[in-house]
Amino acid sequence: MRSGWTCDLVPKALIVARYFAAEQEAINKLEAELESITAQLTEMEEEHGGDEGAFSELEKVNKANVIARLKEIQSDQDAKQEAEVLTAWLKLSNRATDLNRVIKDADADLDAKAHAKYPKLTEVEIQTLVVDDKWLAALDAAIHGEMDRISQALTERMKELAERYETPMPEHDRKVADRQQAVTRHLKGVMQELCTGKIRLPGFTEEWQVAELGDLGTWKGGMTPSMKNPTFWDKGTVPWISSGDVKSVLLTETASMITEAAVKQGKTTLLPPKCIVVVTRTRSGILRRFLPVAMNTVAMAINQDIKALIPGDHHDPFYLLQLLIGYGEREL
Repeated sequence: MRSGWTCDLVPKALIVARYFAAEQEAINKLEAELESITAQLTEMEEEHGGDEGAFSELEKVNKANVIARLKEIQSDQDAKQEAEVLTAWLKLSNRATDLNRVIKDADADLDAKAHAKYPKLTEVEIQTLVVDDKWLAALDAAIHGEMDRISQALTERMKELAERYETPMPEHDRKVADRQQAVTRHLKGVMQELCTGKIRLPGFTEEWQVAELGDLGTWKGGMTPSMKNPTFWDKGTVPWISSGDVKSVLLTETASMITEAAVKQGKTTLLPPKCIVVVTRTRSGILRRFLPVAMNTVAMAINQDIKALIPGDHHDPFYLLQLLIGYGEREL
């Protein structure tokens, strides 16, 4: 309901809930269908968006470009599978457009019905709406909200205490010692490189060695395992990097996990730890102002929006990480 009127005493939502629940339910079903179709479109673009996917020839995935591409390949027998994917996408896109129009019309009709109902309300109906539907409902929600807040606080406190005393102190001491040794080894390596001239502080006199990005190691691209195959996703244990995961410099976890089966069947690329991952494509447009770069701390897989550098034996991954971060900031 997006009309330019409102009523503070008896909000439109109360009128709709009591007198036009069926109409609102119909709109909710349409919106649920639209949400499902939008998710299907996103899944298709994700699954077929790789270098050899059905959308690879499109500069941007939209209706105009899909229609133009279908006309271009309509007589090409080798592009039959691509045409099937594009046709399916176009059908879903058209349905989404139709649903948006139907929802807009239904919403406007419901808004008009609610507006017309106000002058017809009796005193008893107004009392019911204000006292029962508004005030008592708000009071009930506030009480249950406070109960939930207290319950959640107690749960979090119990979880905090359980985690605090789960690991004995000797184990904590061992972990601290291991990390201190790792830091010490790294510092020794840095000092050795300073002493041998491999890295130099400001004021050096000799020229730096110039190298192409391709000479720094091996670059890899990723893929998205079919989301229609549950064996690639259900109970996954392998972190799978997408563009939305590259939010911090060191990646320790991802939003999605894939299975070992997806990796073994070559449905994606598995990186060893300490690789440099770079976002090369995203739907958000962030690449116009920022180049997301990070390093994975454990073995992870990547999707087609990511390019990854596996550093060569003679290249320090932490140095390459800072190099590419600085390069991205300078170029963008």
